[in-house]
Amino acid sequence: MSVLEKKKAQYEKMLGENKKNLSVIVCGDFNDVPGSSPVEQFTLNKDLLLQSVFDEEKYTVYHYFPFLFGLAIPYKGVVDFIMHSSNLKVSKKLEGPTNEAVGKDGLLSDHYPSDHMSIFCDFYLDQ
Repeated sequence: MSVLEKKKAQYEKMLGENKKNLSVIVCGDFNDVPGSSPVEQFTLNKDLLLQSVFDEEKYTVYHYFPFLFGLAIPYKGVVDFIMHSSNLKVSKKLEGPTNEAVGKDGLLSDHYPSDHMSIFCDFYLDQ
């Protein structure tokens, strides 16, 4: 986080009065949920104040964890993130499949070869 803050400050200094055009995008498989400490280090950081493209209503992972006695428990939620500075606006984003398309067994499946969904979006600079 400190490296990202330093880089942002460095570029703001270089841009001078045009620093409002500086944008930050962070993408990754955090393997953590919205509201967790690692995610909040980006979204609550006063120097960055990044926003997540995907809300908690959608999901980027859906699979069953092996549990006791051969049972499985489902987990469906957001663990992969695209975060961005507030001067960027999302013009479109790739939405995940419907629950019906995924099916009752979750992911990995014949149609979805990973337990993580692809995430993608287009940004435009809000000036």
